[in-house]
Amino acid sequence: SCPEIPEGGFARPLQDYYNDPNYDIKEFYETTVTMERVYWWTPRWNLNTNISLLLDEEAPDDEQDDYLKGLLWTSFAFMLLLLVWLLLLVIFKFCGPAKVGFLSARRLRPPLPEEPTEALEKRELMYRQQERKEKQKSGAIPFQHNGMAFEGHMNKSMKKRYRKFLSTPIKAPTKLVKGTIKAPKKFVSKARKQKRKLEEQFSKTKKFSRMNSGEFEVETDDTEGGGDGGDQSTTLTSINSPSTRQQQTQQQQQPGNMEDEESEREEGDGEEEVVLMTQEDQRLLAQFEIDLKEYIRICEERNARLRRLRVTVAFCAIGIVVAVVLFIVMGMTSLIPSINITETGIQELQLQAASVQEELQVLQSQQQEASNATEKFILQVNEMCPNVATSFCTNVNNATIRDCDFSSFPQLEPELDTILAYLDGTFELVLERKVLEEMEQDLETLQGLLREAEKYYPTTLNWVFWTAVGCNAVLALICLAICAAVMLLYFGHPLPQSLKCLRSFFMVPFFLFFVVLGWIFTTVFITGALGMADSCINSPDAVALALLELIEDDFVSNSVIHDFLVHYVRRCPVETAPRDLDQRIVIMTKLIVPALTEVTNAVKGLGTSLQSLCGKDMTPFMGIVTALERQLCELSESLVNVRLLLKCPDWYEVYQSIAHNGMCYYSTTGLGWAASTQLVMVVLSMIILTLRVSYYELNEVADYGSGKCTNDWCCCVEVVEDPDDDSSESESGKDDEDGDGYSSHSERSGNISNHS
Repeated sequence: SCPEIPEGGFARPLQDYYNDPNYDIKEFYETTVTMERVYWWTPRWNLNTNISLLLDEEAPDDEQDDYLKGLLWTSFAFMLLLLVWLLLLVIFKFCGPAKVGFLSARRLRPPLPEEPTEALEKRELMYRQQERKEKQKSGAIPFQHNGMAFEGHMNKSMKKRYRKFLSTPIKAPTKLVKGTIKAPKKFVSKARKQKRKLEEQFSKTKKFSRMNSGEFEVETDDTEGGGDGGDQSTTLTSINSPSTRQQQTQQQQQPGNMEDEESEREEGDGEEEVVLMTQEDQRLLAQFEIDLKEYIRICEERNARLRRLRVTVAFCAIGIVVAVVLFIVMGMTSLIPSINITETGIQELQLQAASVQEELQVLQSQQQEASNATEKFILQVNEMCPNVATSFCTNVNNATIRDCDFSSFPQLEPELDTILAYLDGTFELVLERKVLEEMEQDLETLQGLLREAEKYYPTTLNWVFWTAVGCNAVLALICLAICAAVMLLYFGHPLPQSLKCLRSFFMVPFFLFFVVLGWIFTTVFITGALGMADSCINSPDAVALALLELIEDDFVSNSVIHDFLVHYVRRCPVETAPRDLDQRIVIMTKLIVPALTEVTNAVKGLGTSLQSLCGKDMTPFMGIVTALERQLCELSESLVNVRLLLKCPDWYEVYQSIAHNGMCYYSTTGLGWAASTQLVMVVLSMIILTLRVSYYELNEVADYGSGKCTNDWCCCVEVVEDPDDDSSESESGKDDEDGDGYSSHSERSGNISNHS
C-alpha cells in the first residue's frame, strides 16, 4: 500500500507544534536585560548599529562603513586607553620623583636638615652640667673619693652644709662659686693621705685616674687657736665638668704635661668653666628645630600616604581576584552552555542534512527502477490490443509517448489517458535527475558551511575563553603575591632580598605581560558582546536571513534546500512553503497509483472478453501494471521520507536552539559578563601599575641618580656575582623596618630629637 499523506499536508503552521511534547519550540523571542544593557549603554558614537547591513551586499557602502566604525571605535577605544596609560607611565618614569612624585615608581625620603654641630655640642654640655647639678642637689650622686662617699663620714651638720654647697646656683658667665664647709681634722688628714697615696701611685705607673684628676681639693687653714684643738676651714672645689674631663683625656694622651696641668690647677682658683651659648647659636638651634619638625611632618605624611597607597593596591589586587572568580563562574554558567548548545545544534543539523542526503540517494535508486517499469508499461500499452489497433500512439521513441489515441479502446480509455498524462515525458516521475543531484550537492554544501561555523564560533570561542581563564588565573596568583607583599610592608615586615629579586625579575614583568594580554582579551570580548547584542536585540531572524542571502551563491541556482532554509528561518509560514515535493507526492499517491489500480481492476473485470477483443493474453500486461504500481508506491514512500526529514519543526527547533538560546541568550550574557569583568581586571591592574611604588622601598635623596643601587635589579646582580659579600646584609640592615623607608633616618632623627 502507498503511504498516507498527513492530515493537513506536510506544510503546517508552526503554532501547531507549540504544545507538542515532541518539540521544544518557544512561541515568542524575548530580549534579555544583558542585551539591552550592552546595546544601549555602550557608546556607539551616533553611528549605525544595524548589523544586517554588513551582511547585505546591496546595502550602501557608507552605511556599512558607519557600522564598522561604530563597532571598532568602541572596541579599540579601550586599547587606545591602555596605550595612552602605558605611555604616561613611561613618561612619569623618566620624569623622576622630584617632578611627579610616586607616579615615577620611586618614593624618596626628604633630605635631613643641616645640623648646627657646634651649637648642639654646647647645648649638650649645658644639659649635662645642669643634669649633674640636679642629681647632686637631690643627693642621687653623693660626693665621692676613691669609691668612698663623703656623706657617709659626715655628721648631720656637715651633711647640711655640704648639700648647701652643692645647691649653690651657677650664674653664667661667672665661674663656679667655691663652697666652704667645716670638716674634722680626722677627715681632712685622711683625705690628704689618700690623695698623696694616689699621686705617688700615679708617679710610678704614669697613668691618670679620675680621682687623681682633681675631682676635689682639700685646703685647710687654722682658725681661732689652730692646732689640734682649733677649728679648721676646709675648702672643697668641684671640678667635675665636661671641660675638666676633656682636659683629663688630653692629659691621658699626654702624660708628660700632667704635672704642669696639676700645678696650674693647684695654683688656680679651682673654679669650673660654664659653657655659654651665643644668640647666633640660639638662632641656629631654633631654625634647626623648625626644620626638624618640618622634616618629621613630611616623613609622617609620606609614610601615611605610602600606607594608604599600599592599602589601595591591596584592595585592587583583591578586586582583581574577585573579578577573575566572577569571570570563571559566569563563563562556566553562560559561555560554556552557549558553546555546548551551539556545537550540539550544528552537529544535529549536520546529521539531519546527512539523513536527507542518504534518503535522496535511495530516492534516485528507486526512481531509476520506477522509470524502467514505466518504460515497459508504455511499450506494453502501445501494443496491448493488436486487434483493435496496431499502435495507439503515433510517436514512441526512446520510451517517449506522443499523440496517443485510445478512443478505439473505450473500455480503458479514461484510465490510460490519466496515467499517460503524468508518465509522458522523460519518465522521471518525481523530480528530474539533475534536480536530485543538485539537492544532494546543496546538502553537501550545507554540511561544509556548518563545519566552518562550528570551527569559527564554538571552537574559537571555547579556545579564547579557556585561554583567558588561564591568563586570568595567573594574574590572580600574581595579585595575591602583590597583596601579600604590600601587607607585609604595611605591617612592618621588610622583604628578604630573595623576594625582592623575585619581585623585580619575575612578578612585575609577568604582571605587565598578563595585563597587556588582558587588554587584548577585553577588546575581543567587547567586540563579540557588541556584535552579538546587535544581532539579537530584536530577533536574530533578520540577521540569519541576511546571512542566508549572503551565502546563496554557494548553492545552486533555484536551490530547493536553500528555499527550505529560508522557510525555516521565517518561522515556517504555510504560504511560502516549497510545494514542488508536496505536489509530486500528491500526483503519485492521489492520481497515478489509483489510476493504475483502476486499470488493473478493469482488466480483471473484463477477463476473457478483453482477451477475445484484443486477441492477446493480458496476463503479461497485468504483471507490468502491478509492478509499476508497486514501484510507484515505494517511490512515493521514499519521497515522503525525504519530505518528512525536511519537516519544519525538526529544523526550526534546532535553529531556535542555536540562534535564540545558544547565541543570543547564553552567549550575549556570557560575553557581556566576560567583557565587564575583564575590563574591571585590566583597569585595576593599571591602577596597581600606577601605584607600583607601594611595593618598593624608599630611597635616599643622595642615592637617587648617584649610581648607587636603588632598585632590586642591580642589587640582585650584586648578590649573584658575589654571594659571599656581606654588603648585601649591611644594605639590608639599612632597609626600613616597617617598609616605609625611615629606619635609617629613625636613629639619626631620634638622636636629633633628643637634642631638641
